[in-house]
Amino acid sequence: MPLALSILLIALGLFIVQAVLRDAFETVVLPRRPSRRQRITMLYYRATWPLVRRIVRRVSPATGDTLLNYYGPVWILGLIACWAGLLILAFAFIGWGTGSHYYVAVGEVPTFLWDLYVSGTTLFTLGMGDVYPQSGAARVIAVCEAGVGLGLLALVIGYVPVLYSAFSRREIMVSLLDARAGSPPAALELLRRGFDGVDPAPLAATLAEFERWGAELLEVYLSYPVLMYYRSQHDHQSWLAAVVAVADACAMLTSAGDPRLVRQARFTFAVLRHLLIDVTPYMGIEPHPPHDARIDETGIAAIEEQLLAIGVTIEDRTTFASTLRATVESYEALANGIGEWLLTPIPPLVGAPAALDDWEAGA
Repeated sequence: MPLALSILLIALGLFIVQAVLRDAFETVVLPRRPSRRQRITMLYYRATWPLVRRIVRRVSPATGDTLLNYYGPVWILGLIACWAGLLILAFAFIGWGTGSHYYVAVGEVPTFLWDLYVSGTTLFTLGMGDVYPQSGAARVIAVCEAGVGLGLLALVIGYVPVLYSAFSRREIMVSLLDARAGSPPAALELLRRGFDGVDPAPLAATLAEFERWGAELLEVYLSYPVLMYYRSQHDHQSWLAAVVAVADACAMLTSAGDPRLVRQARFTFAVLRHLLIDVTPYMGIEPHPPHDARIDETGIAAIEEQLLAIGVTIEDRTTFASTLRATVESYEALANGIGEWLLTPIPPLVGAPAALDDWEAGA
C-alpha cells in the first residue's frame, strides 16, 4: 500500500474516533449546550426525524401515533449503534492503514473485511481467538479500541437511567394537570379549579411548582434534547400542551394585574417563555403563528368575563385586551412552531372543557 494512502487512512480513522468520542461526551456528559452545531448527534437527528414526520403523515392515525411513541427510545438505540458502527469503521481504517498485521487462517489474505471483523470483535471485547495481532502497532490499536468500547458501554449504562429519570419527573407534572386543568389542559380551567376567588395561595403554589418544572425542562432539553420526542403515556397530554396551558394562564393573570397573583404569574411566565425561546433555535425549528388565530375580540371578551366570574381582579379593563394579545403573541409562534415540528398540537386559548377528565373516564 502506498505510504500516502496509509497516512490518509490512519488520519481518517483518528478523525472519526475523536469525532465520535467528542460527540458522545457532549451528548452524555457535558451538562450545558455545546457551541458546535455540526455534531454526529444533530446530523443523525436531522436525517431521521424529517423522515419519520413524512411517514406519519402518510399512514393511519393509529400507526402514526405508534411510530411517534417509538421514535424517542429507538432514536437512542440508533444513535448508540451509529457511534459503535463509526468506531468500528474508524479502527478498521487505522488497522488497514498500518498494514493489517493480523494472523488469519492458512490460505487467507488479510483484507479490509478482516480489519472490519477484527475491529468489531475488539470493540465489543468478544475475543473470538481466530484472529489476533502480530505486530506491536496492531496490539496497541487493539488495546485502545477495547478501552474505547468499554468506555462507550459505560456511558450508555449511565445515560439511559438519567434520561428516564428526567422523563419521569417531567411526566409527573404533566399528569398533575389532568385534575388541575382538564384533559387536554386549558388555562381557564387551571384558574377556575385552582382559585376560589378568596385564597390565592393554592393557585400561587401551583404556579410556583410549574416555574421550577419549566426551569428543569429548560436545562434537561438543552442537555438531552431527545427527551422532547418522548411522548406522554396518557391521551390528551403532552409536555408542550402543559407548557402552553400554564403560560396562557400566566398571560391572563399578568394582563389582569390581580395583585394577589400577578407576581408569581410573572415569574412562571418568564421561565416558560425562556424555555420556548431557547429550545426553538437550538433544534432548528422555525417559529410561526397558528393557521387559526387563538385569540380574537370575541375570545378576549369571553376570557375577561370568565376571569371576573372566577374572582380574578382586572385592574384596568381598558388595556386588558391589548396587553393580553401582546403577551400571548410573545410566545405563541414559538410554541406553535415546536408543536407543528413535533406533530403535537397546542391547546386553544379558549376551549370548551372536556365532559370528563382522563382520571374520571378511565382507560
